[in-house]
Amino acid sequence: LNAAAGLFLVSSLIGSWLWGRLLRAQGVPIPYRKAASYYFVGLFFNNFLPSNIGGDIARISDASKHAKHVSPVFSATLMDRLIGVLAIGLLAVVASVTALDRLNLYAIYAAIWIIFLFAVGLFASIFHRGVLEAFERPFRWLGMHRVEQAIARLMDDLHGFKNKGGVLSAAFFASLLVQVSRIYVHYLVGLALGVRISLSYYFLFVPVLAALVSLPISLNGIGVREGAAVVLFHLAGLTREQSFSIPFLT
Repeated sequence: LNAAAGLFLVSSLIGSWLWGRLLRAQGVPIPYRKAASYYFVGLFFNNFLPSNIGGDIARISDASKHAKHVSPVFSATLMDRLIGVLAIGLLAVVASVTALDRLNLYAIYAAIWIIFLFAVGLFASIFHRGVLEAFERPFRWLGMHRVEQAIARLMDDLHGFKNKGGVLSAAFFASLLVQVSRIYVHYLVGLALGVRISLSYYFLFVPVLAALVSLPISLNGIGVREGAAVVLFHLAGLTREQSFSIPFLT
């Protein structure tokens, strides 16, 4: 449990560096100490706000003090989320390929691939301003010009990452490290509970749980995460109590 807690702390420090780097790439001059502080405040508020993105509102609000407009902060945070989905989706895709001969969970595999390919498509769209314009058109048609201008500014900021290949590459590898660490935290908690199953199950199931937690249907996914874990980890031979306890303790 101590190792799991320590690894979670380290992964959060890496995550805060990642977010701070994306902010600086958007011209927001924020020191690492402040970025880490706001990042941890966001993690804290995730426990009390819908889904696990409620804390993003808190860190966007705090970090916007260092910018002239909220748009670059919003775009950096959105990119942080998108890269995170790409990273954990890639890990889940690799895990699904290796698990094909053991678990016939084709609906889960299909969902993993759909989410991953959708994330890849969204990421690719930042390199094409014409594609991003599709997010502006609905507000233009509705005559909501102020909203349209705000969305256009956000899309311009996202498109600005097109010329930040080095930053995006570093961010992706940092995000991979964060996601692998978070998955391994689940594995360590399982070991503390006496669970002895292959690490590959965690690489397959934890991304699915992460996707469910992102849905705005609960506070930080409480209940949704544990209920889904009972279903998934039972397939690996765990008891309902073990399946519930691993994500809950994590």
